[in-house]
Amino acid sequence: MLRLPYLALVSTLALTGCTGLSLGENNPGQDTWLGNGAIAVDDRTETCFVLASDTEDAAQPEKILASTLFAIDPDTGLVREAANLTGRDDPRLLFPASGLLVMSEESEKDRLDLYDHETLALKKSVELDIRYHGTRMSPSRKFIGVADNTSDKAPIHVIEADTLDRHVIPHDGEWLEAMFLNKSDTLVAIVFYDQDKPTPRARLLGWSMQELATAGYPLGPTGLWAAPVFDLEVPGVVGDFSFSFTWVGTSPDDKYIVFPVRKAEVQPNDEIAYTNELLVLDAATKELREVPGARGPVGFTPDGSTIVSYGDQDMNGNQELWLVDAATLDVEPEPVTIEGGISYFVSRDGNFIVVASSNGDQQLVLYDVDQDKSTQMAGPGVGLHEFVSRAGRKEMWIVDDQSLFRLDLAAGEIAEVRTDFTPEHVNILPTRDRLVLDDADSNDIVFFDPNDESVKTIVALPVGKTSR
Repeated sequence: MLRLPYLALVSTLALTGCTGLSLGENNPGQDTWLGNGAIAVDDRTETCFVLASDTEDAAQPEKILASTLFAIDPDTGLVREAANLTGRDDPRLLFPASGLLVMSEESEKDRLDLYDHETLALKKSVELDIRYHGTRMSPSRKFIGVADNTSDKAPIHVIEADTLDRHVIPHDGEWLEAMFLNKSDTLVAIVFYDQDKPTPRARLLGWSMQELATAGYPLGPTGLWAAPVFDLEVPGVVGDFSFSFTWVGTSPDDKYIVFPVRKAEVQPNDEIAYTNELLVLDAATKELREVPGARGPVGFTPDGSTIVSYGDQDMNGNQELWLVDAATLDVEPEPVTIEGGISYFVSRDGNFIVVASSNGDQQLVLYDVDQDKSTQMAGPGVGLHEFVSRAGRKEMWIVDDQSLFRLDLAAGEIAEVRTDFTPEHVNILPTRDRLVLDDADSNDIVFFDPNDESVKTIVALPVGKTSR
């Protein structure tokens, strides 16, 4: 199954109900699932996209007559119809180099619609006989990875964004996880073999997608794609299917690639015991090292020096963050004063880690990596299900329980920002320095200035309510 890239940030669905890295940050240009009313932003133009629905009867909102994807100009507030998604399920919006890609399901089969990102004219449409999930784009945005949700072992397809041609990643194992690097169109993968046997193993691989495409996706002698940039055998490990699904993490500079796995060891009674560990691959030297006991998914501090992980809960259900020196793999456990499951976010600016209860019902814990300081923050308990960060400002804006909050990372302070509307979703226009929010009580989209905490523009969608 396809997973996330370097996890100082996150993407499509907010899955923070389980312990691990938060998946609630929204960023312009990221793949966006639209079905819950989320706001997507094209980072090239900062045009905003929202899916809205018309219903026959306000008392029966489940009876949808029409679903329309609207595009909103960030300067004029002009609203245009981008796509008619009536009758479609699981709508997703991507921003490849070739335009706007709307992925949706019709009769439980995926449909790909590619639009011009400026004129919104339809360029190409493909109807498939399978269903996709888990989208992720390469850094050039020329390749898109998706998992086939209708086939055994969920094979991963790579879509060429300009032609919509699809290529199944070949492998001879039982399961495959894959991810693109951050700075090159290199696809890295882990293939698992003999998962239910006493001697399981895995294979770590990487390919240059551009070289593969130019060569016509040739196969090598073992039946996998030819000419891998690395190919390493790892004995005695299996995938972690409890939550992390062996999500592959990469440092911001692509120096380190991390594969969370479980180590399998046969006990004297012939039973197999499993323990979590991280496999850390040096991309340049191909040296492979282990961090026993650490779990995924993992994050990295912005400078790439520290892997952020966590261990098992203690007897009282408390958590520890594990800060792992990427160069030495020395582990610094950091107790977290939050009961039950946690989710966490690693900041883009400054080496800060924000830790929240998975349920969003406890006060946040802020850890300053540089100062080696942990603080339970005063103020409301909020979750990390919907938030954005402002580049260069060391601050986050969080929407939780239909309220807006500003978190000052440098000062370690969080405060609710009172509004005359009821926000459920948030995104950001980094060039224009505006937040984009919705209103749960109307069909309004609100452009909000975070500097003076004021509403600048309110845009009413022409029909319906935002899908929720």
